Amino acid sequence: MKVRKLARAKNCAVFRDYAWPTTLPEFEDRVLIYGWNGSGKTTFASILREAETGRQAFPEGEWELGTDSAPIRSSAVPASLPIRVFDSEFVADSVFTTDERELAPVLYVGKGTRAKQERLEDCARELAAAEERVLSLAEAKLKAERTIDQFFADQAKLIKEALRSSESNPFNYYDKGTYRQRVQALAALPDLPPRLTDAERAQLRSAKDSRAMAALPRLGDDIAVPAELIRRVTDLVAALPPSASLERLTKDPAVGRWAEVGLQLHEERASQACLFCTAALRPDTLADLRRHFDRAFREMAQNIDALLEQMQLIRGRVESIEPPVSVQIATELRSQYEEELTAFARDRVEFTAALRSVEAGLLAKRNAPFTVVALDPAVATTLSLNMGRLNGILGKHNDEQGDLASRAAQARQVLADDLILQQWTRISHLQAQIHGVGEDLAEATQARDELRAEESVLQEEVVEHVSPAMELTAELAAFLGRDDITFLPSGTGYTITRSGVPAKGLSEGEKSAIALLYFLKTLKDRSFDRSGGVVVIDDPISSLDSNALFCALGYIQSEAEGIGQLIFLTHNFGFFREVRKWLIPVVGKPALPYAAYFMRCAGPCAARHVVLESLDDLLLNYDSEYQYLFKLVFAASNTTDRANIEQLFHYPNVARRLLEAFLAFRMPDISRGGLKGRLKQTNLDAAARERMLRFLDFQSHHDGIDVPEEDLSSLAEAPAVLQEVLNLMKDLDRPHFDRMCRVVAPHQIDQ
Repeated sequence: MKVRKLARAKNCAVFRDYAWPTTLPEFEDRVLIYGWNGSGKTTFASILREAETGRQAFPEGEWELGTDSAPIRSSAVPASLPIRVFDSEFVADSVFTTDERELAPVLYVGKGTRAKQERLEDCARELAAAEERVLSLAEAKLKAERTIDQFFADQAKLIKEALRSSESNPFNYYDKGTYRQRVQALAALPDLPPRLTDAERAQLRSAKDSRAMAALPRLGDDIAVPAELIRRVTDLVAALPPSASLERLTKDPAVGRWAEVGLQLHEERASQACLFCTAALRPDTLADLRRHFDRAFREMAQNIDALLEQMQLIRGRVESIEPPVSVQIATELRSQYEEELTAFARDRVEFTAALRSVEAGLLAKRNAPFTVVALDPAVATTLSLNMGRLNGILGKHNDEQGDLASRAAQARQVLADDLILQQWTRISHLQAQIHGVGEDLAEATQARDELRAEESVLQEEVVEHVSPAMELTAELAAFLGRDDITFLPSGTGYTITRSGVPAKGLSEGEKSAIALLYFLKTLKDRSFDRSGGVVVIDDPISSLDSNALFCALGYIQSEAEGIGQLIFLTHNFGFFREVRKWLIPVVGKPALPYAAYFMRCAGPCAARHVVLESLDDLLLNYDSEYQYLFKLVFAASNTTDRANIEQLFHYPNVARRLLEAFLAFRMPDISRGGLKGRLKQTNLDAAARERMLRFLDFQSHHDGIDVPEEDLSSLAEAPAVLQEVLNLMKDLDRPHFDRMCRVVAPHQIDQ
């Protein structure tokens, strides 16, 4: 894979709404991008790092990389792209100041491990195929399981619709789980049940549709008046009180009853006069009445009342019996029940009549206690009511209803099993599919696990942490010129130590050197496809001194051999110059196709945006950017287009760098005061000097402008001030100025 262009980028820092210019050549195998600080190089590297790691660098942003195959978009970054990015983030991720984390091991082939490495590569290919086969079989098994699962669900729904009912019934909730369990139960039988005939099926359907009737309560035990009670009644109504009776009260029971009540009232009120006529009562009259209504008389009256109450209670119980109506009885018992119900009604009428006869005898005796009362002779044989025959029929009804529910449930289960057996061939076929795929999956999984185990053993034999650690240590010593920092193998990675203890307080230069060397070693990691990979290096000499520049580039050159695409981004002109010499030799053709670019920002701070353009010939052909700076100032000073002010925002800094370089060469004896001090040594008057300094300070790397409102006005006078800068250079060194003009004048300057 090769990255050909940044097709577009939006809301990615200074890449606000960037699109690759149609006239700009695309990236080649070797790419060199030069740009000053803040021009967008780090942002571009971050986009490439997001493509490498998949970690989102710009949550609100979106971008697209054009490649020699399919485009890569931020919305769907493929996993494991062959991209490696060295930038400040890699330095931060790779070099730590505590001993809690360690660098990942560098995995590459050492001497004497060629055969194992070849087998390891074969294992990787075989394992990839095995993983794909396991995945394919797992998907096939899942598909087969989903198919039979859906089939079970459909069949369960059919059974549920066929066998559900309005009353409580397990088939009202029949589902695929119950269907599956029943299939397993039938499969476990020695022999499958035979299929039902049409007649058997019709009979079972009739049975399953039978509805059980409600259970009915018993009517209670038989009701009878004990013979002893009848005897007591008979004796009582035939007996006479043993007391001395008054003939006139005996002959007239009504008067006798009236006299009994009157005597009770006189005694309760202790009255000696008649309560009716108020006449005085003779003592002998009261004595006669008391002898007539003595204790024996009262006891007999109480016994009569007690027996009368008993008879009334029995009659009330008989009359309260309410047998179920015949429609509540099972059809097959209904005729017999109706016959018994008729007989019961007849017996109850006779029983009630006999009870009323006994009650009438007791009432007659109560009203005429001195008269012998005879009961009906038939009473002794009719005072009983049989409940057993009705209760027997009710019991049969209840038993049959319980059996009916059981038979209906059994019929439903047999019908459900028959529907399952109807689909048995299809069920067996689906189960055989799952079983077959399952066996293949088990074999493929075992083969994959064996390959994993073999690969793990080979990795342990091929990967030696010690060799890369020793090489990193030696290279770092050569890089830094001292050997106090060491890489030590530790578990699955490395620990960085200083003088034998975990390194803490590493300088930024040490971190950059360690990270760069480690990054270059990782390019030998066998997980990285060197020939098809993209390596991005963003300012590798940041925080390093100038002596380390050549050392860093030397290591990069030695390790970059065989890399498919190499992309450099830098703001350091010295490093840019050395990379340019390597990629674009002065004599002979380049070893690989290359493309060189200049990256800059245009526009004011609030709307800065990236401009990527082909590298100017002056930067490509000269060993200093001085000529290019002169060209920019020369072009801007001669422009008459003041409409597009945003193009002038970077010119104060350009002019400052040009003037500083020129004056440093022309005035080597002035060591203090900087640009301001050197300008004082020129023939510029104070007003012109302050005007020039004020302009050069605008958005430059020194103090900013005090009054923001004057920014645009300062830029508007840029061509005039730039012309003054050129005039100053011409006044101080006319031959030099003329030669510089001859260098830049032939070039067409693109505003």
